Amino acid sequence: MTAYRLPALSWLAVLGSSLVCAMAFGVETPLRTALEVRSLPPEEAEKELPVALQGTVIFVDPRGSVLIQDKTAGTFFRGSNVLALRVGDEVGVRGVTSPGMYMPGIQKATYKKLGHGETPPAAPVSYADLLSGRYHYQLVAAEGIVQSVTPSGDGDHTILHLAMNQDLLEVDVYAPPQEGHLLVDSRVRIEGLAAGTINHRRQLLQPILWLQDWSWLKVLKAAPPVQDVPTISASKLLAFRVVGQNGHRVRVAGTVVAAFSDGTVFIRDEATALGLQLHPPMLLSAGTRIEAVGFPKIQGFGASLVNTRLIQQEPGPEPPAIEASMTDLLNGAHDNDLVAVTATLSGSFRAEEGLVLVLQEGGRTFRVSAPLLAQEPPAGSRVRVTGICQVDSIKMTASGVQSVPRTVSLRSRSADDVEVLNSPSWWTAQRLALVVGVLLFAMGLAGLWITMLRRQVRRQTTALRWRIEREAAHDERQRIAREF
Repeated sequence: MTAYRLPALSWLAVLGSSLVCAMAFGVETPLRTALEVRSLPPEEAEKELPVALQGTVIFVDPRGSVLIQDKTAGTFFRGSNVLALRVGDEVGVRGVTSPGMYMPGIQKATYKKLGHGETPPAAPVSYADLLSGRYHYQLVAAEGIVQSVTPSGDGDHTILHLAMNQDLLEVDVYAPPQEGHLLVDSRVRIEGLAAGTINHRRQLLQPILWLQDWSWLKVLKAAPPVQDVPTISASKLLAFRVVGQNGHRVRVAGTVVAAFSDGTVFIRDEATALGLQLHPPMLLSAGTRIEAVGFPKIQGFGASLVNTRLIQQEPGPEPPAIEASMTDLLNGAHDNDLVAVTATLSGSFRAEEGLVLVLQEGGRTFRVSAPLLAQEPPAGSRVRVTGICQVDSIKMTASGVQSVPRTVSLRSRSADDVEVLNSPSWWTAQRLALVVGVLLFAMGLAGLWITMLRRQVRRQTTALRWRIEREAAHDERQRIAREF
């Protein structure tokens, strides 16, 4: 009995050890760092791999996510009661991986607050760094000039636009505005969370910085008073300067030649026209003399002002439109100016913004965007159209160092800007073709009727002849019978 019992116990011990080892190897090792989580391909993150890491809270999203960062990188987690956390909290997080919209994170998370400390240092970045996505959901620092400060539609946060050289970065501050107009044109340093808008293909369309509050923004150089902003001619905007461009606001003055409901205003400064984008939008009357400050920016074929603030306005007579030919428009001298062009209407169609007229003049075709007209002119009409000349596309000259307009279009202010000089003759090619077609069809019907009538006459003539011959033969037989 004893001899057989010992081997049995040994086998049980071996079996138990094997089972323990199998169970140990079957349990997946949890991911321990944020870098390991964010490095997963989306297909792997969907498998809900276990995660156990420690980090510092760097942002609390009111929509239910918490962003944390450890010594390796940053990531996010979602779970219950996460909005109770605050920036700077040290937490231990357990959960499973989630593919996220752009990068993997942690879902079904539970956390334990370990203490409170300082946030990790923010990494200095450029706009290109943010656009690359490498710093997504991590603390970064950016410097630039504030161009606009606007309350959001819901009033829960503030949208700030920061000019970083030639790039414009959106900054969302999750706090109401605080004297935002004083920040405009100030040079600031912002420490915030790198985020952005994502499409359905998991691509970063636009980088955005998230700020928990205004304490994450520091003014490096306050904006100069408006009265100290230098006045510049429209023709000198963004032209060569020995010291270069400083990115701050400039002051311009001119007469309004056109103003649209979206805040776009066009002014004429002596012989040069300029486009302005008012912020906030304001509808002005043509002829108003204005002074405004804004940020120069190349748009289309020339410089314009964006985030423009109106300083002064006074009424005046409406300026006349410049009579121009297609050749004049294509030399670029009338870009953004009010012009009048006489041309032949080749067609029209309705678009979302109104009516689009297709005009021809001098062998070239161009378009006019106009409001809906009470009566659309027919194709072939000779029209005179008034509107703002805008260069749609450009091309390089043979020298390779100068750009010239390739195509232009006009943007009319109202239905009165479209004047029909003379309508085309009623006998258009389409109508003439229709009349000829009707005549040919009628002639065909007449020919068919005559043919059918002739056949009918022929049949009736044959039948009548046969009946006459038969009656004559009958009469002849009757006569012979009587003679007998």
